[in-house]
Amino acid sequence: MDAIAKNIVGTWDHIGNDDMGPFLDAIGASEDAKEIMMNSCPRLTFEVTGDKVLATNTPNPAMAPSSIVTYQFALEKEFSIELLNLTVKMCISWEDGKMVQKIRTETDALKNHQIEYSQNEKGQLVQAYCFKSENKEDVTATVTFERAR
Repeated sequence: MDAIAKNIVGTWDHIGNDDMGPFLDAIGASEDAKEIMMNSCPRLTFEVTGDKVLATNTPNPAMAPSSIVTYQFALEKEFSIELLNLTVKMCISWEDGKMVQKIRTETDALKNHQIEYSQNEKGQLVQAYCFKSENKEDVTATVTFERAR
C-alpha cells in the first residue's frame, strides 16, 4: 500500500487520450460506454484506508449520478462492480512500479483487458489500457491525468 499511497493516491484531472476509439472497438465496448469514454474528461480520486483503496471516477461534464463509479478494493482480491448494466470482475495488484487492474466479465459483452496506472516523468498519472487481440496483436490506449489543483 505504501507504493500506491506515494504514486497513485490523490485527485487527478483528465488532460488527454490517445487511441481510445480503436481500443474500445477492440474490446467490444457498448455504444453507451464508448460515448462516455470518448466525451468525458473524468476526475479520478484514490484514497488508502488501512489495507484498502477507495477509487472514484467522476465524469466531466457531469452525467447521470449513476455514471459516477466508486469502488473499494484490497490488492490481489477479486471483486465485482456493475458498469452500464454489466457485471465486471476486477483484481488489482502492484507489479513493477505500476498498479495493474485486470478486468474480466462472465459474458462476451466485453473482452478481458487490463489497465496499468503509473506516473510518467512529468508526474502525471497515466492509465495504459492493454488488450491482446485474437491474432495476438496488442491493442493499447492511454489516458493521462494531472494532479488536481
